[in-house]
Amino acid sequence: MNGFPTFYIKAMIKNPIFFIYISFVLFFVYFIKGSLHITIFEFVRLFFHGYICSNLFLLISTAWVISKRYESLVFLERDVLKKQWKLLFSAFIISSVVALLPMAAMLAFKNPLTDGSFLWKGLVHFFILWTLSNMLAATIGTTIGILVQHRASILLSLLLYGYFLWKSINTTITYQQKLLNIFDDYMQVETNTMSGTIFNLNYFLDKLFLILLMLFLLLITYSVYRKKKTAYILLAVLALLAMKGVVIYGEKHVQKIRAYPTAEFAHVPYAVQTYKMDLALTNRLKNTAELEMSFSSAGDAINLLLDDCFTIDSVKVNDSPVKYSHKNNLLKIDVPYRPNETKKIVVSYEGDVQLEDDLGVLTYYVTSDAVNLPGWLFAWYPAMPEPKPSYYDVRLDASAKIYSNLGIFTGETERKGETSSLSLFAGQYQTLTDNGVTYILPIDAHLDVFQSSLKGLINQAAKARHRTLSASDLQSLQNRAYKTVIVGSWPNGLDDEGLRLVGDTLIVNDSNY
Repeated sequence: MNGFPTFYIKAMIKNPIFFIYISFVLFFVYFIKGSLHITIFEFVRLFFHGYICSNLFLLISTAWVISKRYESLVFLERDVLKKQWKLLFSAFIISSVVALLPMAAMLAFKNPLTDGSFLWKGLVHFFILWTLSNMLAATIGTTIGILVQHRASILLSLLLYGYFLWKSINTTITYQQKLLNIFDDYMQVETNTMSGTIFNLNYFLDKLFLILLMLFLLLITYSVYRKKKTAYILLAVLALLAMKGVVIYGEKHVQKIRAYPTAEFAHVPYAVQTYKMDLALTNRLKNTAELEMSFSSAGDAINLLLDDCFTIDSVKVNDSPVKYSHKNNLLKIDVPYRPNETKKIVVSYEGDVQLEDDLGVLTYYVTSDAVNLPGWLFAWYPAMPEPKPSYYDVRLDASAKIYSNLGIFTGETERKGETSSLSLFAGQYQTLTDNGVTYILPIDAHLDVFQSSLKGLINQAAKARHRTLSASDLQSLQNRAYKTVIVGSWPNGLDDEGLRLVGDTLIVNDSNY
């Protein structure tokens, strides 16, 4: 049986289970299509019942067909391994065709504010999850069916698939547990709606792990039915070692949010007067930050916060290279200073920004179309904790529209102004205006609902006994003395009220309204 596997496709779809399968997929699409008005990624995250339905159909049908002795197959296809590959190809074709149903719904009912780049990312993300989970189910069904050669293979296949299903529906904390989740990694965890799915290193390692798992299962059948058993056993072991390598490599490269060494900044005799930045945001952050610093007493080193996700290219003081160290999120510059002296410090650095919180949720990030850099919490540029206002002159080059407390950056833009910290945001946002206030909100937000929630947050902050907001900031919030409101994202507990007033810009935590 060479060529297109028509026989297997007919064997899999010409039964009542296929029509039940299609009916359930359509039902689940209809049941959660309302989530598309939030974002396309929310639909992909919540569609796990559809994934499970599709997985079960392909697992049961492939296990059934490969264990059933069709007389025509005995004559036409004597090689059981070729039969397995034909079945897997058939499963891929069926999976790809049925995927058009939810993808069509995603296009038809998407949030009208969804940008084209996020739309295609959502579609690709869905197709990857749908296809990989389906092919894993089909691989389990065919492998167990070949090894057992009995209808009981369906039950055994369901038990093995059930293990991955159990891992997927539980809250995943460790990196290894996330790898065993065959659906969306954030299926059981709330994430912000601005970033969408980010195709970073961990995303691709996650999918590579599943591909290696399927390869391992296929090599088991080859080690049983091929003559060179030892070679295939060795290849299966190599596949297992590669899976372990993905775990080790991935865990090593996961960026976690760590506490900053604020104790190093007790009574420091210096302050930053001005910042001048030449900043580029692609899928990496690259910056040359020029700081003009003043000193009130003598010392022999300057400490600045700068996150460890960055690699420093050079540090210069008054145009001369100097010695420095950068570890534990602390940049220590070995240079003496005297009272009433000013120095120009230039730090050139770059790095990938993909920091996760304790639940493994991507929190601080930089991509070509999504950015979340709350400057008072995340040291994405050299600074001190709780700094006083400085003058900023920022030239920024980015493909996305960047919202900040200095204004909006589009393309190559320069913004100037005085502020205590600089925060940058980009992603699935909408811009609304009401009573002279500009609101930069997620695309699923409704202004009246948001304003009501914001009022509640401010009232709650006013009643709190222990709050991080100063009395003057709280008074400004109650008097609505702000011109811009931006929704960002940061871990709960780092800023108890979920509010931060920076000049005339109010930044609100996405998880608090």
